[in-house]
Amino acid sequence: MMAKAVEGRSQPATTPFIKGDKGDPNADFLFSGITEVLKPAMDAGKIKNVGESYSGRLEAGQRAKEHGTDPDQERQQGRCGRLRERRHGGGVVAALTAQGLAGVVPVSGQDGDHAAINRIALGTQTVSIWKDSRDLGKLAGESAAALAAGKKMTELPNVKPFSGGAKHVTVNSVLLTPLAVTKDNLNVIVDKGWITKAEVCAGVDPAKTPYCK
Repeated sequence: MMAKAVEGRSQPATTPFIKGDKGDPNADFLFSGITEVLKPAMDAGKIKNVGESYSGRLEAGQRAKEHGTDPDQERQQGRCGRLRERRHGGGVVAALTAQGLAGVVPVSGQDGDHAAINRIALGTQTVSIWKDSRDLGKLAGESAAALAAGKKMTELPNVKPFSGGAKHVTVNSVLLTPLAVTKDNLNVIVDKGWITKAEVCAGVDPAKTPYCK
């Protein structure tokens, strides 16, 4: 979902991939999904991989600088896609802001934290993939209660086998559908009570983000 959202804004693009914490298996798992989606564009030369690295949250901005191309060249090209993982987007946006490229370079992330949603409204981040933790918690509680009452794991509603993790171990799972939050659907995450409109629109120019009028 991150790759698809960024791909539409990133061609042609030079793209450094900053994957997140090396100790977190999700970093490689998400990166494999991103590159799977982008492979046709990369094979066609529409997206050029100019470097990959892991970084902790505090290192994200520095990694963005290290793997970025020349700022003047980026401005001439118009676009340089950078794909982010989890809550490192703020570091990347800070690095881009210092180069005058915030809002020009597509930035993706996930978790839907309030700062990321505000950056989307501001136009400095393209997308954040939001998994509503309240839905996750409710489902986990209901599943635990059902198992405690004697139900088998395979008898839970909507349970399916899943083996797409880093080690491809098959487990029983109930997969919920996340939301790709962009400028076009900010109302959805507000309507769900995750964040207020005032928080979304803090510092935002309504002329650039109609939702904030």
